[in-house]
Amino acid sequence: MSLVDVISSIGRSTAGVVVTFVLWTVDYLRDLRKERQLEQKATIDQYLEWLHRKRHAQLTENQQQILDRISENSEEARLARSYLDTVFKPLMEQQQETLEDIKRNTDQLPDMRDKLQEIVHQIGLRESIRTSGEQVAICCKVLDVLASGLSGAGVRIMMSHVGMEPEGTITLLWKLGTKSPNLMLADYVGSLTHDRLSLILHSDQSVSLRGFDADGGAHEVRSRRYDGHWGLLITARWQSKHLELLIDGRPEGSVALPRPFEKLGPLFLLGIDVEGNLSADSVRWGHDPTGLELTKDGICHGSRLILTMAHRRALEDKELLQLVEDPYCMIRPTADQD
Repeated sequence: MSLVDVISSIGRSTAGVVVTFVLWTVDYLRDLRKERQLEQKATIDQYLEWLHRKRHAQLTENQQQILDRISENSEEARLARSYLDTVFKPLMEQQQETLEDIKRNTDQLPDMRDKLQEIVHQIGLRESIRTSGEQVAICCKVLDVLASGLSGAGVRIMMSHVGMEPEGTITLLWKLGTKSPNLMLADYVGSLTHDRLSLILHSDQSVSLRGFDADGGAHEVRSRRYDGHWGLLITARWQSKHLELLIDGRPEGSVALPRPFEKLGPLFLLGIDVEGNLSADSVRWGHDPTGLELTKDGICHGSRLILTMAHRRALEDKELLQLVEDPYCMIRPTADQD
């Protein structure tokens, strides 16, 4: 998804919130100067409180709802605030004239998405702003997801940490049905167009591993086709710039990333594509074996997501072979734990 695609996919209310968020930093700095509080570093929470207090009447109802969601005490809201903070802090370090210049060039545009596009452009022109237009656009998309919810059925997990480690492993135990849809099995999301790792099932019963590196470059490895009713241990493993797809402990392909991931997570999705295109339409418990039945376009046909694990290191080949023999060997209580 290109930067233009990201912006065009953002709802007008969300675009309006971020445009407002950026442009009103001018007035916020002016208020801090009047109150002689510029010597103290302003926080994102203080700025959001100021928006609620000083600009409440100027927000549309939808914008106010988004602002309320951002201010909630939830993992999703904290994630959204962390993205906003990557935009807010560099803006607070700018001279008043710089922000007023951005505001002046943006105010004359009528449409919120056009305003957002202009803000992204203006930020990109200024080396003094230690953020990027892409970060602003991606921040918008995160808020858009928060406001509208993730499209599709499946499991959404907010990890307790952001994966900053240079290596890791994701394993899925997946039972193929007699027929398969194009379906997102797992989406490990640090951002939308970079620092993202996805395992995708295809209608020809093959599996692909797709990674967006720290620069936003897309890289994909695809497996061979498998017969229906096979139980597959699907593994995504990465070490620095090396990204590898394995099935049942056997390599299916690998790719060298120009730049390693900077962070993965904390959003971990099963059956849900953060962009919505490959999300399951429904999910329910299935039996024999027990697992999640993820249905898309009316297709399930006996498939199951039985087990998934995420590791903060690259598992060794012998460990993956152990998992093929016994998928629960790493989580089964030992005698000492009984």
